[in-house]
Amino acid sequence: MGAEVPVDPQRDIVFGPFRLDLRGRGLMRAGVPVPLGGRALDVLAVLAKAGGETVGKDALLDQVWPNLTVEENNLQVQISALRKVLGDGWITTLPGRGYRLASSQPEPGPGPGRTDKPTIAVMPFENMSDDPEQAYFADGMTEEVINALSRIRSFFVIARNSSFSYQGKSPDIGTVGRELGVRYVVEGSVRKGGDRVRISGRLADATTGAQLWSDHFDGAIENVFELQDRVAASLIGAIEPRIRAVEIETAQRKPPESLQAYDLVLRALPHVYSTDRIARAEADRLLRQAIEMAPTYALALALRSRCIWTTVAAGWLPDTGPARADVLRLAQLALANGGDDPEVLALASAGICTCGGDLPGAIALVEKALSLNPNSIEAINYAGLFYAYSGETAKVMGLVERAERLNPFAGDAVRNYIGALAHFVAGQHEKALPFAESALRALPHFIAVAALRYRTASLALLGRTAEARRSARDLLVLMPELTVTRARAHLEIDNSDAIRIPGVVDAFCEGLRRAGVPEE
Repeated sequence: MGAEVPVDPQRDIVFGPFRLDLRGRGLMRAGVPVPLGGRALDVLAVLAKAGGETVGKDALLDQVWPNLTVEENNLQVQISALRKVLGDGWITTLPGRGYRLASSQPEPGPGPGRTDKPTIAVMPFENMSDDPEQAYFADGMTEEVINALSRIRSFFVIARNSSFSYQGKSPDIGTVGRELGVRYVVEGSVRKGGDRVRISGRLADATTGAQLWSDHFDGAIENVFELQDRVAASLIGAIEPRIRAVEIETAQRKPPESLQAYDLVLRALPHVYSTDRIARAEADRLLRQAIEMAPTYALALALRSRCIWTTVAAGWLPDTGPARADVLRLAQLALANGGDDPEVLALASAGICTCGGDLPGAIALVEKALSLNPNSIEAINYAGLFYAYSGETAKVMGLVERAERLNPFAGDAVRNYIGALAHFVAGQHEKALPFAESALRALPHFIAVAALRYRTASLALLGRTAEARRSARDLLVLMPELTVTRARAHLEIDNSDAIRIPGVVDAFCEGLRRAGVPEE
């Protein structure tokens, strides 16, 4: 922490942890100098003097570049530089109006695109063991968590050096949040005894002090590095969805006039995964709006691609050529603008496979996503789906178990549907049934339709005709327009013949036919 410097109201403007020295032309953060170019300092000075009011683009251009004619992108470059230095949320873009500097610690996420990510600091894990020499293990655990969180491109994680500056100190969460400019703080402790170790983790909101999540993990310390990897993966599996949920809640509380592309995507997310047709339409509306505001916003593009495809798969949108073309076009645009983002890679892979007919390409995308973020549930699930199409059942079940370890409380329907599909493709219809039935218990509409198809066909192919006919009646209630011809078209055309094992599609259609699904 930097030394306290007296504030001179004649020359200093203070906002959050920052002190802008107008005469000396310098910026300090918690007493530490922040390197910043001259033009960026000029832009910041104009915004800071406005005291939280909006400054128009023309006014900024006139004051920062007096008597010069410059293009607007020069201003955008300086705004981008300031956002990188200040952190998330300090500078808000108001479309058609200008920019505004927050006068106090902002809520994350008001700006457009990828610059307004949730901000996180991981504090050095405390060594609770009797042996002070075990501090190395606690430090290693901290670094593993920082590294794992850093792989999630939707987060901005404070670097190790900044986090470790607090080692040996006991600052409160609010102080850490203000000094590092973060909203979320991860804390932890390590207690080693004999050959066992307990690692505890906590996630708190620095702006309110509220604890959002806590848990502990026990294990044998036979292999220190393997244990660190496993616990870090478990921590991220718990932390990522909790932060995403809080960010969505924050966006939903904002007034419509303050929404930017990032907020629109957050508002869309619950609807993207909803089982309600009206909610899915709302997701598409919000994502369209986000893309209009930020045409190269890769996550918005990838989510809309997925949204359209799952709407088709659920039977809520005609499985026409234009819909498939939109899915593929959006997926390709997302990859062109965010091909190094594991979440974008995973989401776009579905369109590349199902509407692009490129199963090997889709597998390569999810494998790249997993190399960038091994803890991505989205990438693991899509990898499982694609390996199921390929008939690689052992790989699928390994991925299902991996997803279960990372996040045991979410995604049961998806994991079990993938298990049912993998066993059906392998011709193991008896083994497919319990997975399909487990997926049906969770009962999202899309999963219910998909799982019921394979349950119905499996029962019929096993000769359990009465059960198959009851299952077919349930299926036709959810998807009354379903016919054997449509089912074949869905697998062979809409999925671009993604199931590559000979005879599987024929067996699937024969099972539906025996169960009483109409032919035409």
